Amino acid sequence: MNYQISPEFINFPNTFPEGCEKNRFILATCDYCYLKKNIDYLTDYEKSNSKLPYFCGIFFDNNHIRFSDDKLDELKNKYNLRKVILFGFSSRDLVTWLENQDYCEETIKYYQINFIRSARYILLSKIWKLTNCWAQGSLIKDNAAYVMDFDTIVFADFDTEIKRVYGNHPMLLSWDSMSSSIPDKFKISLSGTTLKSPDRIKLAFPHKVIKAGFSCFAPCELTQLFLWLFKYYSIEENTNEPLDRRLFSFYYGDQLSLLFAYNDLKNLIDEKFFKSIDWIDLSTSSIANLKKEGNPLLFIPKGLNK
Repeated sequence: MNYQISPEFINFPNTFPEGCEKNRFILATCDYCYLKKNIDYLTDYEKSNSKLPYFCGIFFDNNHIRFSDDKLDELKNKYNLRKVILFGFSSRDLVTWLENQDYCEETIKYYQINFIRSARYILLSKIWKLTNCWAQGSLIKDNAAYVMDFDTIVFADFDTEIKRVYGNHPMLLSWDSMSSSIPDKFKISLSGTTLKSPDRIKLAFPHKVIKAGFSCFAPCELTQLFLWLFKYYSIEENTNEPLDRRLFSFYYGDQLSLLFAYNDLKNLIDEKFFKSIDWIDLSTSSIANLKKEGNPLLFIPKGLNK
């Protein structure tokens, strides 16, 4: 059966919060239960000096879609959310398929969490279209969307520093050089494995070196192509491939999809445009880091269950 599992909006705000620019924002996703248990991440963001609107997409299954407006309005009013913009999304075909499988609740949750992680990259293009933010030739200094893990902690105004350091690029991907033994070559080779001696190989899985917890995109043809490739690899629409064989079903599916999309760009576009893509090292950067040591502007906890 050809399941159409692309994430779809249940509700989406018609207006932005007063004083917020619509061409620069953060996007993160999670499910409703995780949101309620970890609402502090959003209330802490409200207290931060970041001025970016924060789109937080909440996944609802088919049984709770009709209650999504009330649930999100309740949280918005209870916690006085102003910079945070809650919206609901779902995938009816995915939820229906999961309900028809002989899976325990834990396995269903596993599939949903993996889908939610990939969905944020797919939803980005849809948000740009809804907010009419597409711009040919746009760069990060002009327009930018940050795709982040929900549990990222914002300590300071990272957007200003990103514009200063990476503003002349259309796309910024992240990686962890501590996971790779050849950090200078990974961004081209997409391999972290090295031959130390004829009988000794050091392995570093590339889908663990690249990171999905922090990326930045300017709306332009290059990023549109990249996000389309990501969607193709992660959920494989218009195919009869069983859902449990598609990349989104794998814990590292979002990172594998990023890896494959980036590799395709190397072969599809002119070299000068490919070289315009930049990378941020989450093990050494003072802007965004996987560790708190060094006081980064953004702390991205590593290896936590989303």
